[in-house]
Amino acid sequence: MTTTDDNVTLFRNAVDLVWNGDLERASEFFASDVIVHHPIQKEPFYGLEGFKQFPRMLRQGFPDLHVTIERVISDGDRIGARWIIHGTHTGTFPLLPLRPSGRRITLPVNEILHVRDGKLAELWLELNILSVAQQLGVIPPLEKLPPQLLKIVGRLQNLRRPPRPVAGVVAMILFGLVARRVFGLGRGRAY
Repeated sequence: MTTTDDNVTLFRNAVDLVWNGDLERASEFFASDVIVHHPIQKEPFYGLEGFKQFPRMLRQGFPDLHVTIERVISDGDRIGARWIIHGTHTGTFPLLPLRPSGRRITLPVNEILHVRDGKLAELWLELNILSVAQQLGVIPPLEKLPPQLLKIVGRLQNLRRPPRPVAGVVAMILFGLVARRVFGLGRGRAY
């Protein structure tokens, strides 16, 4: 049986050696049947290869990707963590198919993990893709948008059932592009 200290060490090593290092070392820290619940996917990622999909996508768009851990707590077989993804947009990120902007991003991630037999077996991630779109200048900060436009977005969000995170992100990006064109927001300048 692992202790809470062992679990914290397991998580820290997974971040340091896998996220910030070599994805091929994932099997040292993640169960072979790991399940990753991620807001960009309707269905979870399954298995080690499924887990590796998200870091690979991020590294395509942000080759200098680096993760720092802000806080880790553990209780029994559960871990709670807040970590930050840092990177410079010099490649193509599949979720936001844009030309590289050269902009740096900071993306906080909140995660709950389940440990089984000394390995990370299930992960639930929460992150804010809208924030990334704003940092990359795809859409303006919400305070720069006309209030009536925000009301329209709110109404549109209430229409979509069931919620689909990727569809919501795409809708916000399209909304940002329309706002730029219609209201002249961001012409010739970054947000």
